[in-house]
This record gives sequence, structure tokens and C-alpha cells, in this order.
Amino acid sequence: MKDYPDMKDYTDYKKHADDIFKSPDQIIHDIKNGEYYYTKGEDLLRIKENGDFVSLYPGAGSGRVLDAINNGGTIWP
Repeated sequence: MKDYPDMKDYTDYKKHADDIFKSPDQIIHDIKNGEYYYTKGEDLLRIKENGDFVSLYPGAGSGRVLDAINNGGTIWP
């Protein structure tokens, strides 16, 4: 949780991931890497196509996300 030093424990981290999953700013499908990207503000929640959690970190503007968008992976909005 070094990316989120204000979080007290794993419960806060999970709540944050759940919030992003339930109300994202954008959902992107990265076909090349087999993942869905849920972004909210600067945060990036990565989920495998089978629904498994990959990671959560401030990375909404990362090259990984931008490449997926440029390849037509935007699902919503």
C-alpha cells in the first residue's frame, strides 16, 4: 500500500478498489494483455478477463492505458 500511505490497512485498500470497480470514470479493455482497466481520477484498477484482481495504483495516465485506448479498447464511456 505504499502508493496510498493514508490508508490504515488492507480493508481501506479493498474498499478503494471496490469503489473504483462500482463507479469508474472509464473502463478500457486491453485485448493485448487480457485485462480490463477501471480508472477513476488518477487511479488504475487492473482486472484480468476472468475477473481476477491484478493491481491497484495511481496509473490512469500510464502508457499501458493509453496504448489500450489507442487500440480501440474503450468500453465506457
